[in-house]
Amino acid sequence: MNPENRETDSKLHIGDTCPVVIIPGERRRRIYADLIDSEEDVSITVDVSDNLALLGVSAVDWAGLASVVVGELHHEGWNLDLLEGFTVERNGVRRGIIITGIILQNEQTVRGQKFRKDAEKLSTLLKRLAVGRAGIISLLNRSSDRVECYQGILEELDRIYYGNIPEGILGPSGQLVLFISSRSDQYLLARKKDDLAWIVKTNHDLVEKVRKKGGVPYYRIRNIRATSEHLTGINIVGYERDISFQKLITTLSVAWPGATVRHQRRYTTADGIVSIRVELTGPNGMSATREELKVVRSYLKKLLVSRGIDRLRTIHHYGGTEHIGRALLPLLIKECRTTGINQAYIAMESTTTFDAELKMLLVTRAVDAADIQEHDGKILTLVRSLSQTKGIGVKSFKSPTRRGDIWVDIFDFVVEREQFFHMEDAYSIVKQAVRESFGEFRDFDQGMRLNDVNMLDTIKQMLPEIPETVTTDFYYSLEDFLRASSPAEELAQHISVAFRTMNELLSCNVGRAVVNCEDVMGRKRSIATLFCVASLRECRHMEALLAIVRDFTVTASIIRWSGAVSVLLRVQRSSRGLPPEESEAILETITKRLNENG
Repeated sequence: MNPENRETDSKLHIGDTCPVVIIPGERRRRIYADLIDSEEDVSITVDVSDNLALLGVSAVDWAGLASVVVGELHHEGWNLDLLEGFTVERNGVRRGIIITGIILQNEQTVRGQKFRKDAEKLSTLLKRLAVGRAGIISLLNRSSDRVECYQGILEELDRIYYGNIPEGILGPSGQLVLFISSRSDQYLLARKKDDLAWIVKTNHDLVEKVRKKGGVPYYRIRNIRATSEHLTGINIVGYERDISFQKLITTLSVAWPGATVRHQRRYTTADGIVSIRVELTGPNGMSATREELKVVRSYLKKLLVSRGIDRLRTIHHYGGTEHIGRALLPLLIKECRTTGINQAYIAMESTTTFDAELKMLLVTRAVDAADIQEHDGKILTLVRSLSQTKGIGVKSFKSPTRRGDIWVDIFDFVVEREQFFHMEDAYSIVKQAVRESFGEFRDFDQGMRLNDVNMLDTIKQMLPEIPETVTTDFYYSLEDFLRASSPAEELAQHISVAFRTMNELLSCNVGRAVVNCEDVMGRKRSIATLFCVASLRECRHMEALLAIVRDFTVTASIIRWSGAVSVLLRVQRSSRGLPPEESEAILETITKRLNENG
């Protein structure tokens, strides 16, 4: 039986292992005639009938035409059953012709009409693409290079992980795809596949390590060789509030004088973990020597430790944990009542070389009015468990307080630092003891981190005139519970006032200090008055500033940036801002006090 007879016997002829004829000859000829007679640069015809939906495309031939047609249909979700392509010469013009489509089962009218609609979208797209053929070819070539790079890195990762690549690296939202899509072609092509695979692995492993260790920052350093330069690459990962990109760059410039940053990338995960990649080359164009690496590591350790100590010093010196308790307790109670989940917050009260003192606020649900014995039993179990843990001692715990349907407990612990490589290990033991005594609970500090990520994104959109890295550093310098309890609009105002005041100090010859004041407005009235004091030296008279506003409710934040220090005082009286005459008097007193101190 010849092919022509076979076509007339049935509309579709599909063999057991491969199609013999899918497109009937008459329909192929009809589609071809419609396309070849067109004088337009791009012509499209769609034919849906007899269990077959076909798309015919004709265009002045250019490399990549078929890829665009098939790729767009794949993007719309179509798994194509057939594809034919060929070129013809007509009137001195070479045209590419593509016929593709799907088989419709049992007269699937709705599916056929959707295919028609999606196929017809190609007309406008192809007409636009036909104008810039050279650019499209370049893009397709770049896409091919990236796919090849992806495959090469994937093979290296498979070797490194012995065939068990973590799920977080694979998939459309995995580390590998994000890494490829965020790097330039020049970056990817200039580096060896094993170096690129090491970067992907290191980033993934450090992010997971920070999650498991409860926020301890980690870093890795490795020398690599690119096509035309020798580089030292640094990956540093931790909670965004604990790692300042600007301070990192400053630290590296001090640790390795004359080094040049050749590449930098950073991103923040949904749970507030920031990952930074910096690549540098030395003043001689080479990567760091063994001695230089030793110095860089030393400075990085100091940076990560100092961020934590600075944060602790600010909390303890300008408020203390009693202030934290007063500010945080209402938030914990509200969160417990709203979610029905027990809440806990652990804060470091003080630290020395040998030990650290921790305070924990625990807010739990009261089951019924007669559950005091059950609650006391859980508390004693918790205290017994921690007391039996080597390196942790319970210093004191207050009698539980009942607030309606909520229990409030406060504990003080002492941790022997020599027993724990990281303080987060001690935190983990305390949290596990709480979990065993009271069941699942929410680490409120973790809740604050998630809130910080969302809030910071919103504030960055509100302040496009301020560099994002500056907004990030200023945001995490604001007092912790101000961030947790204030709306984005007010926090953006804090950042804007501090940035403007410090810019005024740094850009003009105005002396050693600048003071500004403005109201924080609510819906109908001022809800607070904001004083900002910017100085070119460390604020050694913080107590004097606080004494000026001692008769008011005050929240203090300290921001250090570009050699200047800014103190932000959020001042209230009876939950309102101050009258203009009172604000002016305080402003005058602050200015006078600063001038007296020289």
